Amino acid sequence: MTLRTGKSGHYRYYSCCTRARQGETGCPGRTVPMEKLENLVAEYIEQRLLQPKRLEQAFVTRARSSHRAGRTPKVAHCRPT
Repeated sequence: MTLRTGKSGHYRYYSCCTRARQGETGCPGRTVPMEKLENLVAEYIEQRLLQPKRLEQAFVTRARSSHRAGRTPKVAHCRPT
């Protein structure tokens, strides 16, 4: 995917690199408005990866790993307030 602009930079889109070079005949892929795609990606990350239970599990695992290796963990155990 590559970033393209229209109307002197007023509109921004992501599109297939081949489509950007060769046009519609080069690639049947869609062109997606930049803001829409970035919002979808941010929402996905928030819903799937940034869940408190998942983050807590990751921090605990890292702390245990550091403890076994004899190092002081760099990340403190986080609990929701």
